[in-house]
Amino acid sequence: SSNWPKRLETFKRLHGVRLAKQDAWAQVEAATHARNTIAHGLGRLTASQRQNTNYAQWVGRLGITVSGGSIEVSDHALEATFDACRRFIRSVDVAA
Repeated sequence: SSNWPKRLETFKRLHGVRLAKQDAWAQVEAATHARNTIAHGLGRLTASQRQNTNYAQWVGRLGITVSGGSIEVSDHALEATFDACRRFIRSVDVAA
């Protein structure tokens, strides 16, 4: 699968689980956006992320802030990400 919507669709087809309906999905999705900022923009928002008016709100779900075109990840945001991932994995595990 080449993008997130296709990955979600494929996972549902193969495992019968809608990932977007699992516990903490919104936070996991936010972590994915932040990860992409770090991996593709070295912490600065990519061109497509700068155009997305929802970006700051998405990553804000974890307590990540956007300032001057860069993300700021606090210790609290890291803990929130860890907790969200743990809850999400447990939720998927139960659903599968």
